[in-house]
Amino acid sequence: MFGWLYTLMWRLYAPVYDSLCQLSPYQAMLRRIAQTVWSLPDVEMVLDAGCGTGNVAAAIRASNASADTRYYGIDSCAGMLERARTKHPWLSLKQGSLEEHLPYEDDTFDVVVISNVLYTLIHYRQAIAEMLRVLRPHGHLIVTTPRHDPDIRVIVREHIQEAGFGALLRHLPALVTVGILNLFIVRSASYTFFTKEQLFELMHADQIDTTYAGQVWFASVQKEG
Repeated sequence: MFGWLYTLMWRLYAPVYDSLCQLSPYQAMLRRIAQTVWSLPDVEMVLDAGCGTGNVAAAIRASNASADTRYYGIDSCAGMLERARTKHPWLSLKQGSLEEHLPYEDDTFDVVVISNVLYTLIHYRQAIAEMLRVLRPHGHLIVTTPRHDPDIRVIVREHIQEAGFGALLRHLPALVTVGILNLFIVRSASYTFFTKEQLFELMHADQIDTTYAGQVWFASVQKEG
């Protein structure tokens, strides 16, 4: 994909991205991530890698607001970061590529989460290596990434079943825009939609199953001490 087209697509995505938060399956994925984080001991520093508008970090923080934890986010899209700064002033943000050297010291974070971003990266092995580098020994990397054959219709149907059709209509214009962009993403040769076996080979994950109405892989791995 041409660099300018990639930048334009994500700039268009930024204003409507938060409409995904209204989908019940997306909320279930956020809860799963947060529950996994808080099942771990001594979580003091969390990095939301490819943070977008900060929804993942916000969900983790909201589920345990009393925790004395610091939150960091990094994303390559200025539009996403602008919205994240407005929404979450407590989130320490940097602009940068996950495919290059991350602007953090070795062994910095207790948890790194990369949610629905890995598939967009060309050099995803380099990105995984960098996220593991900035994890502390025995820290955890949590990954969600769309399956190799995602079906957006399943996500919409599950939302309607759980929240009702009216809840869908309230956000329909933004969701239609997101849907069109997602169809472009799914059909683009520039992105990598992993099979379970490919994701395991990449991460050597401790566990891999699905979330987000079964359309997204959920994987985690603990860094060796």
